[in-house]
Amino acid sequence: MSIGKTNATGLGINGEVRNLQVMAGENVVAGDFVELVTDCGVSGRVQLCADAGTGNFARAILLGNGNILVVYSLSTAGLILASIMSVEDGTASTLSTAFLGTTRRLDGGFKAVPLPSGDVFIAYRRYSTHLLYGILIGIDGSAVTVKSDAVIGSVATATLTVDALLLDEERVLVTFSDKLTSFYGMIVTISGGAFTAGAAQAIGGIAAGGKAAPVLLPDGGVFIAYPYGDSTCIYGMTAAVSDGVITTGETTALCETEMSGRAINCTLLPGGRVFIAHSAGDDYRLRGLTASVTGGLLSAGGDAVLNDCAYSAYDLRVAALPDGGVFLCHGMDSGKNLLRCMTANVCGSAVTAGSGVQLGDGVFNAACMDAVLLPGGDVFVAHGGGSGPYLWGGVVSVQSFAQKSLNAISGVAGSGGGGGAKIDVYVPA
Repeated sequence: MSIGKTNATGLGINGEVRNLQVMAGENVVAGDFVELVTDCGVSGRVQLCADAGTGNFARAILLGNGNILVVYSLSTAGLILASIMSVEDGTASTLSTAFLGTTRRLDGGFKAVPLPSGDVFIAYRRYSTHLLYGILIGIDGSAVTVKSDAVIGSVATATLTVDALLLDEERVLVTFSDKLTSFYGMIVTISGGAFTAGAAQAIGGIAAGGKAAPVLLPDGGVFIAYPYGDSTCIYGMTAAVSDGVITTGETTALCETEMSGRAINCTLLPGGRVFIAHSAGDDYRLRGLTASVTGGLLSAGGDAVLNDCAYSAYDLRVAALPDGGVFLCHGMDSGKNLLRCMTANVCGSAVTAGSGVQLGDGVFNAACMDAVLLPGGDVFVAHGGGSGPYLWGGVVSVQSFAQKSLNAISGVAGSGGGGGAKIDVYVPA
């Protein structure tokens, strides 16, 4: 919630209020400077599928009934599977698993989008072709059925990334890039159990080398983060969608950093700001930065190193947390390819690293992971790994606390309390 708080000296403080639990053993009074501390832990982890050919690609979404849909592929043939998961008391379990047919196969980027109707639209690259396909599936309890599928586009070279954003009740924006320098968008209209795709439209002058991360803004516009070719910049660009036409807006350099185009992802924060995570430089550092979009104008916020030993060359996932922070999962340590989950604190334009935890104890498939925020604030992570290319689902518990400032000032306590109590904390916008 945004606020305009006036303090005792009459100075205006523009920001937002967060309701946080006081760290155990702490006592905070109104007016204290406080810092936010996040804690991560692995609550439960389960093997979704024991077939040694699974775990090649995976995406997960939260369904309207609180269950989770995990869509993934067999690495040996690209066959697409869908599992319905439930999470109770921090432990995930599989309710059902279904093949989406023997002719539907993928071996590249894809994205699943939940629709207001309860159906799910999936955009994916067809196995060993340059074609893009769409699948519309229906979900009834734990039963999954295919309603329709069709080719929605093609590119001259193999598609590297595919994403999809829900524009409204009937329209999905599908974006994709090739292995050269082009980035495209198309509008898919869904009605009555079927869908039609508009023509692919080039978006801006992106030379992203196949890497770009879009997110939907509160006003219905689109923000896209990308590295520009071999430059050392991360760029942001806005785009508008109206009457089937995608129009490019402003393009701005957000940070001057060593970006080698390995991995990039972004998520929407409260207040309309965007958090961008990317791996940077030859030492694979994981960095986080913020950007604001006001009236179509872009401005850069904070930029910080989140992990000096990240290995995010293949994939990276981020999700906004209810307290204004961010959850990230990424590869770590090129020798072992361990999967690490961590948080980042965002207060005003400042970005700081939070706590982290390793998920699992074996080699993971860095091209196969996704993170979904659960209603209670925990995060479900689907990932490949183990002694074979299996697929796993794990629950990571995430909680944010307030304590008296020791290392950094995140905000000002608006109310007081002892350990375990909930207090209001004013943080900069």
